[in-house]
Amino acid sequence: ASLSYLSPLDFSPTGWGPTTEPEELFKDIPYAPFSKGERLGKAADWNSSLATRAYQNRPQNAGVSTAFNVFEDDEGDEFSIVDNRPTAARRVFGGAKPAQGKQWAKPVARVKGGTNWQNQGKRTKAQQRTLNAAKPRYAKRRGGGGASRYTTSNKNRRRTELSLELEPSWGEPCKNIEFSTLLRSTHSVPPSEVLKTCGVLEEYNPAYDQASVRRPIPLERNWALERTHHTVSTSDDSVLEELRCKETGNVYATDAILAVLMTCPVSAYAWDLLLTVKEREVKKEEEAKKEEAEGEEEEEEEEEEDSDEEEEDSEEEHLNKELIFDKRDGSWIDFLEVNENSNEPPLDEDENIHNTVEALSKETTFMNYNFSQQICNKNEAQAIKFPSPSPFQTQDEKAASTAFFYKKFEVNDADFKIVTRTEVNGYRPAKKGKVPVYMLIRALHEFDPKVTGSWRKIIETQKAGSFATELKNNNCKMTKWLAQAHLAGAKEIRLGWVSRNNFKDPREGHSIIDQSAYTLEDYANEISTGTDKLWGTLINLLRELRRLPAGKYRIVRDPYKKALSVYKTA
Repeated sequence: ASLSYLSPLDFSPTGWGPTTEPEELFKDIPYAPFSKGERLGKAADWNSSLATRAYQNRPQNAGVSTAFNVFEDDEGDEFSIVDNRPTAARRVFGGAKPAQGKQWAKPVARVKGGTNWQNQGKRTKAQQRTLNAAKPRYAKRRGGGGASRYTTSNKNRRRTELSLELEPSWGEPCKNIEFSTLLRSTHSVPPSEVLKTCGVLEEYNPAYDQASVRRPIPLERNWALERTHHTVSTSDDSVLEELRCKETGNVYATDAILAVLMTCPVSAYAWDLLLTVKEREVKKEEEAKKEEAEGEEEEEEEEEEDSDEEEEDSEEEHLNKELIFDKRDGSWIDFLEVNENSNEPPLDEDENIHNTVEALSKETTFMNYNFSQQICNKNEAQAIKFPSPSPFQTQDEKAASTAFFYKKFEVNDADFKIVTRTEVNGYRPAKKGKVPVYMLIRALHEFDPKVTGSWRKIIETQKAGSFATELKNNNCKMTKWLAQAHLAGAKEIRLGWVSRNNFKDPREGHSIIDQSAYTLEDYANEISTGTDKLWGTLINLLRELRRLPAGKYRIVRDPYKKALSVYKTA
């Protein structure tokens, strides 16, 4: 038979492949090289049950445009396969998370007998109450809803706004002082001198040593009304003003202000201070220097004169400036903060209006003052009356158990003479006629057992753990107490453990459930902070501020920055 209908075959003697290249057949078709190991896509595969998985694992030939690749086009978004077959509901136990893209099922509460309320047309009032009670429980399990006080959106939220509104006329800060520069060195405790003592100091009542969880002592709230707590600023203190006129020192501040400056690196909330820099004339003892220079050779006299001029210049540079620190009226420096350094600090807006930042700060401040006045004996015969009465007490006011010590610290190597007003709250009689032990009295505050771990359950057996928790949450506040006690020369810090009677409403009162007494050295070891570190921070800061020209300034602590910003206001 003839095979003429078959096309003729070309034979290639050199190897496999066509002998000639067609001209029109493959014209204008793009060519892309590919290897045998690459997977080629398909336009459609109606028989494969793994079409979706194959599409997800389609080849990605990066950087190569090939006609065999599969591209996703917009028309595919409108096409979907609907499966109407019933599927068994998947049961999720415990706190397991749902699959990707799925949502949590609505909480289903059941009554005795297993009746599903969601399938009923009507519910009784009892069933509705039980269902409403079940919703927060399910919401808490899945990490949402209002069951938890610190949700994801509220976590790590703290008060971040500035303590004051910056005036446009202040412009940019004239100086920024990084906290790292303040912590670069420490300083030994400088010698001090008591210039004046004022006030009345009552003796500590040892009966409060018996306070315990089983026998709590109610905290009396009338002392803040009967005895006024004075927080007078530096420029408003007549005694400090008198000492400044006598040029007793070149730095003036109260102990509360100095404690803020000493602990500024560990502060988390915003605050601000007023600073006044003044220049004054320095008395030169030229006649004494001339007498010392007599009888020496001319060359030696010239060298001594040059060195004396350099010393005078450096002395004038340091001592001809006066730094006066003040606080604003109504400043938050007068109030104690609560859980300032906590990972979950109080919120500005809370479900319980008594647990906001401002409410807790006022509560713990007045609670501390009431505690310091209550635990002292009211026997006037046992009270120590200092030579001068309180400079802030009026005739109609009752004398509070507070002694004011006006002291001067001389930092010779830095040419600082710091004059300050310090205070103590009580004393304990010393043995064998020694000097009484002055004490600083403060109180720790339990407002939420979820935060503190419930003192009433653990304080008798785990007081060290409770103290560590308080130190972690209130590091700045407790370090300020060390600074104030050290500046005043107190030998003991008395801490009270005061808890709310009703954690939802502080108006129902507080109870003293325990007390702790620490010497200054033991307290410093407990909080892992030494007085040399506090003095190093203060002196480094004063050195930076002394370089400012004369004028009025505002020192601002910005929570967003690890630095202090200094603005010139006048």
